[in-house]
Amino acid sequence: MWTTSALVFQQMLLMIFLAGIGYTLAKKNMVNVEGARQFSNLLLNACTPAIIIAPFNIAYSTPLLVNIGLMFGLSLAGIAVGVILVNLFLKKYSGQEKFAAIFSNSGFIGVPIVRALMGENALIYLSVFVVCFNLVSWTYGLTLLNGKPTSRSFRSFISNPVIVSSIIALCLFLSPFTLSGALGQTLNMVRDANTFLAMLVLGIHVTKADWRSVLIKPSSSIILFFRLLLIPGIVMVLLKFVPQQIVIMKEVVLIAVSAPIAMTLSLFSQVHHKDFYYSSALVGLSTLMSVITIPIMLLIAQSIW
Repeated sequence: MWTTSALVFQQMLLMIFLAGIGYTLAKKNMVNVEGARQFSNLLLNACTPAIIIAPFNIAYSTPLLVNIGLMFGLSLAGIAVGVILVNLFLKKYSGQEKFAAIFSNSGFIGVPIVRALMGENALIYLSVFVVCFNLVSWTYGLTLLNGKPTSRSFRSFISNPVIVSSIIALCLFLSPFTLSGALGQTLNMVRDANTFLAMLVLGIHVTKADWRSVLIKPSSSIILFFRLLLIPGIVMVLLKFVPQQIVIMKEVVLIAVSAPIAMTLSLFSQVHHKDFYYSSALVGLSTLMSVITIPIMLLIAQSIW
């Protein structure tokens, strides 16, 4: 039990150190926010699709297909808990703050933790969660930020590389073929670049963060409480009633919903002319706090499940 929490703590510290590289480079003017934007494009158009496709590059299995369906349902349910709680208790908060409370950094933070705890095979379940995250964040999430659905939101959703890569991943899994040799290795290497690039971007964004606004706004502490403790805690309790036969899926969902505020918030805030500096501070602070909160959540889950 303690070994698991210690391992997660170690992985979170590693990611903080990686973010420190981006922070240092930005402070020394070796890279700037425009550079971070370009790295973000790499993440969205290369690394995230690789995260989704790579785990599906395996032989077809009917039981696994059933499990993928179950994971899809659990993932949507886990995200729905956040949506319901925020709409019940944070009605007067801004769309940006609601987005921060609901959406977690499931892909960028989840990959190294899930791989370290459960191995490569469990990444297929995290991939399913990432798909659900993108489905909801690029539709409902953008509606929150803009105040209403827009044609731009719909076009962004349709053209989202995640949607395309999800279709490719499913077709690859259902086909009798797998990507091997140099092609398969390339896919895995692009996927593995995900965490470093994501933390690099985070570190760069943190240099522009408006820390004062986070510290003086009472709503900030409420948002962090919802994102890091309340939503994961309620999801954890609900998962207690899910059969232990799918414990790996339960653990992946808990890790995903326990992750800090999604970096997508900073990216969306920049594109949709919201308070980028405030969102960057929220993302950065929640990431630092998650070094403690994620191991605690897993420790409690192991004791009550």
